[in-house]
Amino acid sequence: MRLLVVGGSGRVASMVLPHLSARHRIRIFDLHVPGNADPSWEVRVGTLDDFDAVRQAATGCDALLFMAMNSKRPWGELPTVISAYDVNVRGLHLAHWAAHLEGVGRVVVTSSLTVYAPRPTGVRYPDEATPADAEEFYGFTKHLGEEVSRNAAQRFGQTVTSLRLCFPWPDDAPPPAPTDEHAGVEGGAFRAATFTRARDVASAILLALEHEHTGWEVFAISGDPDQRVVPTEKARRELGWSPTPEAR
Repeated sequence: MRLLVVGGSGRVASMVLPHLSARHRIRIFDLHVPGNADPSWEVRVGTLDDFDAVRQAATGCDALLFMAMNSKRPWGELPTVISAYDVNVRGLHLAHWAAHLEGVGRVVVTSSLTVYAPRPTGVRYPDEATPADAEEFYGFTKHLGEEVSRNAAQRFGQTVTSLRLCFPWPDDAPPPAPTDEHAGVEGGAFRAATFTRARDVASAILLALEHEHTGWEVFAISGDPDQRVVPTEKARRELGWSPTPEAR
């Protein structure tokens, strides 16, 4: 199928698109051309505010993969917070709408486990049946984005899958260190326990694109092999997904 990848020049997309392009034709819509673009990828440069450009990019596509990410620096300052709402909520809504108008009925969105507030060390995160409870702006806007997708499934009849990713990580990079003090809100130990290799993120996306269901579905995707921190049983059961075994 032809995939419209919104945010295809971002960090996570740059890691997973080589895997996805082995199975599907790629059309990227982003602010700039990705540095690792394959010659076979089609690239459309534009902004999510340009609704006509998003709609034109969706023309002829079979599915939408929304991977756009807001700027995260400087963390917590006003421009970053505004960007989070613009991309994770408004931009996602417009992408759903534009895709619908062009007959795109299947959508996969990369969400985040940060829709839940950080849990204390040793406390397992809840599964997908538990309502999101994020208070921090990034996780909260990701939660609102999931509600946008739920609404799009109801309003437009789209088949929508949201994947709550945990720290996508390059395939060939050393595992993150538990002592990394710059690993984000949750801290280095959490990142080291739950990071997810790019190949496993890509396999989750591929399976989500093939997953037959109606309405909106959400799955936690984490490389946590024993599910000690993040329960991924639903993804294993319904998508047939599991992370690649890796020594940690």
